[in-house]
Amino acid sequence: MDIASVAVIRTSQEKIFEGVQKAIDAVGGIGNYVKTGQVVHLKPNLVYPYPPPLTTDPRVVRAVAKLCKDAGARKVIIGDSSAYSRKAGLGTGQWTNKWVMEQLGILEVASETGSEVVDFDTGEWVTVRIPDGIILREVPIAKSLLDADVVINIPVMKSHLETIASLGLKNYHGIIPDDWKVQWHKDEISQKIVDIHKVVHTDLVVMDAITAMEGLGPRLGGPVKMDLILAS
Repeated sequence: MDIASVAVIRTSQEKIFEGVQKAIDAVGGIGNYVKTGQVVHLKPNLVYPYPPPLTTDPRVVRAVAKLCKDAGARKVIIGDSSAYSRKAGLGTGQWTNKWVMEQLGILEVASETGSEVVDFDTGEWVTVRIPDGIILREVPIAKSLLDADVVINIPVMKSHLETIASLGLKNYHGIIPDDWKVQWHKDEISQKIVDIHKVVHTDLVVMDAITAMEGLGPRLGGPVKMDLILAS
């Protein structure tokens, strides 16, 4: 098994950009991951239209996007799909991904950094076969993420009632369609997430642990001030 370096950097509300930069520098620097002319896909946790710690702090997303642009990225894409439980498409609510992104300030981040926003629900899906899949033998995955030269995962540190924690691995539950999220969402969900990661490549993880969540996550837990950025 390969050994990965993990950076844990103390930061503050006033120095989030510096904290993100230090964390990435500690694992090789942004230039080790992003080259001139590449397309970079950022995958934050935008599961609900509610602020951190339920979702990734937009200031962390802004910092990563700016660093990618400074490294010469031709295009930076920010994409996700919010929780299926309140989606209009499933007849259970009125959310759209675009509305959730607007509520969270992600559209503003994209405008400020010259990035593009992708709504997975209105974009294309590519069905990928999973070698040695246990729960999933194949799965549709957001095409914009598969097509990118570089994928950067930007989760928030939360507790989770079904997977104990919601970190980098769990964050990729948002890259599949809503009806696939609904399936195998009980005891099988951890293996389901492992299966997804068999066919998705991640270049860098930058974790928002500025304000983490403990208790009944991923939605009803309480905030915990940590002032940390992690990278690996």
